[in-house]
Amino acid sequence: MHLFKKLTFLVGRQHWYCMNYFVDEEALQIEEQNVFTAMELITLIPVSGNGTMQKFFTANEWATVYYPSYAGKASSSKTTCRQFWIKSCVEWLFNNRMGNRIDNYLMRLTSKRWNRKEDEKRLI
Repeated sequence: MHLFKKLTFLVGRQHWYCMNYFVDEEALQIEEQNVFTAMELITLIPVSGNGTMQKFFTANEWATVYYPSYAGKASSSKTTCRQFWIKSCVEWLFNNRMGNRIDNYLMRLTSKRWNRKEDEKRLI
């Protein structure tokens, strides 16, 4: 995902994609429940999906507490999904112990970077 985000700079589309959250299909509810996160949730525009977005919005209905007039709009989003062979190949390639090691390494690397930014008070 980070590589994809970096590549968007080459085509001038870096502001089209947001990587605030990585959400797993097994844990769809966002734990940080506040007005700012609620705003991100209700303004989220899915570009593709396989029904998971409906589950995501259902798991995060708490956002309507902050924005009651927005209730139901986000959950009515319709998404479609096409199978991409490259996606399937990459998932197959990394769906093993080595893929988990790479994932864990990148997670530690990202955490260190964010912790350093936080220590230097550069998160504004």
